[in-house]
Amino acid sequence: MHTPETRILSTLVESLDCTSARNDDINLTFDLKPRADGLAHVVDCQSWIELSIPDNVGTTVEIPFVRPNQFPGNGPPSVLMTINGRAANGTRTDLLKAVVPVLVFDTYYICPKFTNDQGSVCTAPTDQKSGNITGLYMGVGFGREQDGMIMCTPDKNPLLNVYEVNGQNVAGPNNLNKYHLGYIVRSDSLVWGLTPTNINGFRWVSLQKQPNATDYRDWAMATLQVSINNGKFRSGSILADTGVTQMYLSSPDVPKPIPPSYKINLKIPDIQGSLGGYVVTAKRVGGNATAGSSVPGTAPAYVGGTNTAGIVSGPGGGVYERVFVNTGSRFWNGFEAAFDAAGGHWGVLEKSTS
Repeated sequence: MHTPETRILSTLVESLDCTSARNDDINLTFDLKPRADGLAHVVDCQSWIELSIPDNVGTTVEIPFVRPNQFPGNGPPSVLMTINGRAANGTRTDLLKAVVPVLVFDTYYICPKFTNDQGSVCTAPTDQKSGNITGLYMGVGFGREQDGMIMCTPDKNPLLNVYEVNGQNVAGPNNLNKYHLGYIVRSDSLVWGLTPTNINGFRWVSLQKQPNATDYRDWAMATLQVSINNGKFRSGSILADTGVTQMYLSSPDVPKPIPPSYKINLKIPDIQGSLGGYVVTAKRVGGNATAGSSVPGTAPAYVGGTNTAGIVSGPGGGVYERVFVNTGSRFWNGFEAAFDAAGGHWGVLEKSTS
């Protein structure tokens, strides 16, 4: 087995080769020789990769949201769906069929104080409802086990367990309907099946396997780096949510007490910000919390900031200074994102504002 070697080499070079600088086996430290004109060198190493999909892969389908337009400000987006062919109204066309376990419930609780170390137990519910409860909820995220959602595994994700697309079977090892397992989230639709065409323009980063993963599709959350009020950038996890309009921010740098205004600089996936980056300004005027953003349409309704300096318990107990950003759903007004479930990549495309 090859064991990566850690060796710190400090050397003066004329220019920096990003391939060498990002070497996986040896950690290298480079110092650039001073320029003759006295100006500083600028090093711009891209942090993204190209994703290659064979030209013969073309099976895909777009699932429109019921209410497209600016990303919904009053709740998560909706799609038309049935379970075992039931609950359909009028004429319908089956775009996609999947087989997944379905959670059936007869009681639900409002649990505002849920934290990761509580697992699946709600210790202080404020409300509960039971009886004839209607509604369907479909989760298609990845890496959610990191937030204590131990049942959010790939076998329960409808977009990862598809067997039929547009009436054509896509199951089986030798099926002619070739597809690349993954999907794209847009402000007006979901796109299942990645192709060389529909990933055009996306920039990608590699994901880490979920700890103790037994499913090849089980990937951890994507990463980003966060700086607050021009402070140091810290590495953390990002959740591009579709269900809430506010942003949730956890960092040991969140100001205490919360000031009338502070800035949150987000770089995806790192300080190069090669996939996407924007600055959110959290504001408070009197009792009203608002926010602004450097990318039009992406300003969250407000920012819920939590200072994690030595006080937040993690999964399994213990204390860690968690860095985490839930962007809120308005992220999708400025960006599209894609998940490569087969190879473990997350891609981001910043929309044109023209």
